[in-house]
Amino acid sequence: MAGAAPGTFTLEGMHANRSVRGRRALAAVLFTGLFLMLAARLPGALRLDAYAGAVREFTLANGLRVVVIEDAGSPVVAACFTARGGYAADPPGQRGLASLTTLLLQEGPADRGSRDIAGERLAVKAMDAAVAEARAAESKPGSSGLYERMQSDVRARVAIRNADSFVRPRFAVKALEHYGMNEFHAATTADSIQWWVRMPATRVDAFLLLYGEWLRAPFPRLVYQAKERRMREFTEAAATADQALRRTLMAAAFGPQGYGLLEVEPAELERLQRAGAEAYLKSRLVAANLTLTLAGGITEAEARALATRYLEKIPTGARWDAALPSAQAPHAVLAAPPKEAPGAIVAAYRRPPEGDPDDPVFDVIAQLLLDGPSSRIRTRFLKDNPLLTGVAPSLSMPGSRQGGLMLAVLPYHPSRAPKEWTAKLTAFFEELGGAPVSESELEGARRSLEDKLLNTLADPAMAAQYIGRMGGWKQVVALVEAWSRVTPESLRAAASRYLKPEVRIVLEPGLPAAAGEVK
Repeated sequence: MAGAAPGTFTLEGMHANRSVRGRRALAAVLFTGLFLMLAARLPGALRLDAYAGAVREFTLANGLRVVVIEDAGSPVVAACFTARGGYAADPPGQRGLASLTTLLLQEGPADRGSRDIAGERLAVKAMDAAVAEARAAESKPGSSGLYERMQSDVRARVAIRNADSFVRPRFAVKALEHYGMNEFHAATTADSIQWWVRMPATRVDAFLLLYGEWLRAPFPRLVYQAKERRMREFTEAAATADQALRRTLMAAAFGPQGYGLLEVEPAELERLQRAGAEAYLKSRLVAANLTLTLAGGITEAEARALATRYLEKIPTGARWDAALPSAQAPHAVLAAPPKEAPGAIVAAYRRPPEGDPDDPVFDVIAQLLLDGPSSRIRTRFLKDNPLLTGVAPSLSMPGSRQGGLMLAVLPYHPSRAPKEWTAKLTAFFEELGGAPVSESELEGARRSLEDKLLNTLADPAMAAQYIGRMGGWKQVVALVEAWSRVTPESLRAAASRYLKPEVRIVLEPGLPAAAGEVK
């Protein structure tokens, strides 16, 4: 970016999993465009009321929730499955399972995508036994143990190759491409696993057929290949400045585990075996824990018929619910930035978890302080510090049931000592707890949040993902209503609770490497 000093970081991996940041897609697949343009002149609540007229919801007999956003005449449907519980909910000792699932979803159901299903099942049993033997041999000491480990490792690798030889790789994705899918997407957040596609409206049945069968009996094919791929991706990401800052910040704010912010823990993922992955899929990807969102050229009646036909046999299972974390004792952290990002000055504050009454208030606080051209950081902080002119502060709020952070990242400018820049940045944040906020400024922040939400909802794929993560349309409406109830007094009260020195996390250049302890 022109004018940006070296050391500006994006921290893209830390965007809120409930973010309303969006962009408009191709005009051909925009739905309800006309009434959105007309409603743009009305108050935010009325605009969402107009949008709500296109939303339908129902629940199948097995507990699977379906949300339909109708756009009569659209040739395209965006279809998205959302499973509650992402990488923050990985079972103990198995961090990486949620992230691995996004790769396993690309394979086909048990009796499809196989060159010989009977032969494959026999080969899988032999593979499981060989891998278990290799894991058991790892603990055997001495030279004889070393020889046994080498032999068992070779047998395991041969068994894995033999089992994989029966598989047609990425069968589900290739089949959907044949029926007109433009691209398959899958992602994990701290709180969810999602996979979504854009399909011709006439071929949504192909998507539901394939994943209806897969979800009835999840069969993790090519699981060891998926592990190797995910480990490579993790190693590459871990070497970047963004990831290094992310890990350092979340460890400082939430302890060394970082509530699963480590999407993959290499040692734990390495020990994972196929049976463990299968057990996880069968417990997490169940009907009671799933939401299907369909947005575009499909009616409620059509969606109900297709969902009943293809998805009602998915086992009900148990709904996964994250317990809100207990309040942690306030603590301040002063730490050195990781060596990959030595020029960054970071000031961060813990925000409340999703579900806390203060969480919607914090959405407004972040919008007011940090986001957009009218935010205070642009109209006041950068204006008062012209040496940083042209620098776009990175911001991020990784919202989660476990909590999140509100932060600003600035490149270190050598015209002042790091402590001076830190003092300026933290004073900017903490002023909000005591200074008055005008109703017009607050209304501008609320309207900006609503506008970004409508931009997200204007793209069928993004709407399907967003509503799926929220769990349904009622939750979206409840969030907007919570924004509308924020007052200058409630905003200042939340700021005084959360934006204060006692809970501040600061990464400051020039500190010795050992300064990562609580100070």
